Amino acid sequence: MDAKAKHVGSPSLTRAALPGEYAISMTKDAFHTYYITAVAEGGRTTDVIHTDATVVKAWEKFRFINGGPTDPYFSIQTLAGYFLSAVNSGGLTANAITSAATSVGDWELLGFKPQSGTSYTPHFAIQTTRGYFLTAVGHGGHNSGDTIHSDATVAKDWEMFDFVKIGDPGTNSTYSFQGLYSYGGSGGFLQAPGGGRRNDSSALIVGVGEGYTLAFTLIRQDDGTYAFKTSSGYYVTANAGGLPGAGYRTDTPEVNNWEKFTIIPNETDCTSHIRTYNGTYLSMVTGQPPQPPNVLDNVADIAKATRWRLWVMAFYA
Repeated sequence: MDAKAKHVGSPSLTRAALPGEYAISMTKDAFHTYYITAVAEGGRTTDVIHTDATVVKAWEKFRFINGGPTDPYFSIQTLAGYFLSAVNSGGLTANAITSAATSVGDWELLGFKPQSGTSYTPHFAIQTTRGYFLTAVGHGGHNSGDTIHSDATVAKDWEMFDFVKIGDPGTNSTYSFQGLYSYGGSGGFLQAPGGGRRNDSSALIVGVGEGYTLAFTLIRQDDGTYAFKTSSGYYVTANAGGLPGAGYRTDTPEVNNWEKFTIIPNETDCTSHIRTYNGTYLSMVTGQPPQPPNVLDNVADIAKATRWRLWVMAFYA
């Protein structure tokens, strides 16, 4: 291991909180997704982290502090203002994490390393400045003992984490959008087959595919709306501005009105509604044979609209 740590205070970087907040999740299997909990919102050196939360409340929300695209390190701050520390910058299986720091030093610097994976790839491994990875013991599900280790030298299953965006999505970050049923189950992910640049009826669908087809970079516009850039570099268009039944295309090279969408966060359940230029909402609706079970359309009533969960794929486009 490289014991040489990066020091804070580089004059070329101004570290600040990214917009909004984040939850850090671990998907143990198809039936168990857990979230990291900073017990009591931080300020602790014992009983610091639980990994068995199944819903996101205040203790499961974090701010990510970073210095911009050239800064390889993030810091994780609780809502009470404390930072998570990897004690000794990693290498421990006991008392590996504390949450009492009120400023950022080497122990509070963590690299978010994209990893290959399934579904809404990539997952992230969280690496200390000494090169160790954080491990969620048992891939989560624990509320006592040493729930987090920091001695892994290779990122495997227990070292895989996912980040849920809460609130303001910022600009130039890339997400996958998971559509949720009213009862909370997943109906699939927003997908641009081929990575976009299509104008047929399947240009934008609900499905699960390779990561690049699920990746949408949100570009904030001057009026506060967002354009959805596909991995091909072209934008999502709501035909006719989002009239029901008009469909979507993904081959528009520039942003005009029909490429503008409003993101309406619901921090209670960490989801958002997506409103089109004409005021309808991008939603999953029941497909009629031979259509798939879920197809995309626009609905006028927000109470009937799909809630979308934003999973981070990249922090900077």
